[in-house]
Amino acid sequence: MTQSSNDIIQNSSPLLYDKIAQELNDEMNCLGYIDDLYPVCSIGEEEDQTYPEVYQNDGTKVNLRVMPDSTKSLSFFIVEGDLQEIDEDDLIIPMAYVVWMNLTKVDPARKYDYTEEVIRKVYNVIKDYGGYDISVNINSPLEGFTMLEGNTVNMRPYSAFKVSFNKNMRVCL
Repeated sequence: MTQSSNDIIQNSSPLLYDKIAQELNDEMNCLGYIDDLYPVCSIGEEEDQTYPEVYQNDGTKVNLRVMPDSTKSLSFFIVEGDLQEIDEDDLIIPMAYVVWMNLTKVDPARKYDYTEEVIRKVYNVIKDYGGYDISVNINSPLEGFTMLEGNTVNMRPYSAFKVSFNKNMRVCL
């Protein structure tokens, strides 16, 4: 059974990286490129292999495996390091946004590799949101997820990229 981001329940009052992911997913949805927009994923493990997984957020212990599906595109966030304290009220949150897509399904009318156009639009959304120290990884965007590394998930017509960034956030608890 294929599970989608529609199976994830939105957090009614997200904090920190969950807030960033939820707000950015709203912005990324407007681009129209990505079918399943997942929130922050963690690393799941099975038989010495790792994969991205996301908590269903419904009060259960259910985590959903986030895996490429040739029929639709997907994206998810990861936290790329420790939160850094600027002062007692502000943090730097290092995150990344990972996108995987089948170029022939996202926009069948385009008969060329338009990954660069999608990267530019995603980059601009993150920048406009206040992300900084933005970098793009097209060579190993699924690094750290051994079930996906070295696979054909990034061979045309499939495409994947990771946009890493920092975001400052005021902590008002």
